[in-house]
Amino acid sequence: TLHAVSLPGHDVEVLTQGVLEDDSLTLIPLLPVYVGPTGGLTQTPDAASWAYVRQVGIALSTSRVMVDLMTPILTS
Repeated sequence: TLHAVSLPGHDVEVLTQGVLEDDSLTLIPLLPVYVGPTGGLTQTPDAASWAYVRQVGIALSTSRVMVDLMTPILTS
């Protein structure tokens, strides 16, 4: 899930490559997915106001992302 919170002393699972599935997502398939400034996933990067843009994957469906972290691009 994208909404889990870890408590101190508990393990956290981080996905750096592979398929992420979350039924709360509303993605457009085959478009890039980015990390927004608050850490959420978005498909509309705002290069004008973000310090950098980082594509983290491609939407496979409305609720699935093929995660493959790209190099961040500095926008300013």
